[in-house]
Amino acid sequence: MKNIALILSLICLKFLVNVAHACPEVKKKSKAKPEAHVTIIALGPIARRRYHTPKQKNNTQALSRLLPPKEGEYPPSTLYYKARKNSKKHQKIRLGFNSPASINKLKPNKECKLFRRNEKTGEDYKSYFTIPALSENSQTLILLNQQSKKTDRWMNKPTLTAIKINGEELKEASVYFRNLSSESVFLKIADEKPIALKTGEGRPFSIESGSSLVRLKALKGKEMEATLIHTAVRIPKGNLTVFVFYNADPATNSGKSVGVCRVVTKKLKLQKLEKP
Repeated sequence: MKNIALILSLICLKFLVNVAHACPEVKKKSKAKPEAHVTIIALGPIARRRYHTPKQKNNTQALSRLLPPKEGEYPPSTLYYKARKNSKKHQKIRLGFNSPASINKLKPNKECKLFRRNEKTGEDYKSYFTIPALSENSQTLILLNQQSKKTDRWMNKPTLTAIKINGEELKEASVYFRNLSSESVFLKIADEKPIALKTGEGRPFSIESGSSLVRLKALKGKEMEATLIHTAVRIPKGNLTVFVFYNADPATNSGKSVGVCRVVTKKLKLQKLEKP
């Protein structure tokens, strides 16, 4: 009986060894590569509509035709970059124009050169601007602006404004205002007194998440002659609501020279907060 038990034990041991060799090795989970998260939004006036009316013949009524915008009146909807130094292929980054855009992932601690191209031919990549090196595990909102009022303004290199979503300034913020217009803006939160926001200034607010609607109001100029926004905002947990003021064309912005871009972005849960 002892011999039989020994033989059975040896058979079982050999079987287990064979199974272990036959099964593929379980790969160790690799640590996630550090990345920089970025959203890019272009801000500026909407182009005025232009029409072409053909010459009338024999007193017949000619219909006007809407003309397409001129090149450079609007920013490119897509920019391109090379993920690898010697790669021939380009990766895409979508831009928002006075509206939210998606979050993109880039290599951290390294400048990223962005190109625009001729969308008709799909070629002719030209350098547009460079995103400065962003820290690993960071989340940044980049705003593009043009000071020129020429119709081809977006053909030129834009100015960049970076808002560090997970930076120290916005760590506890749930609402953030930034004034990129050339006029002063006055903010009124709930029943508090109006707060002046000068050109280039930003102001974070920490409002309890999950609370009821919070009334916000923004007025333009020292005399507060025009209401830019008058709305109520819900404060969901883990989100940041950003209001950006920019120069607009009154003819295409309901008679107001200051436009408002509202962005609600989720604060990503990243391992390490970026130092300010």
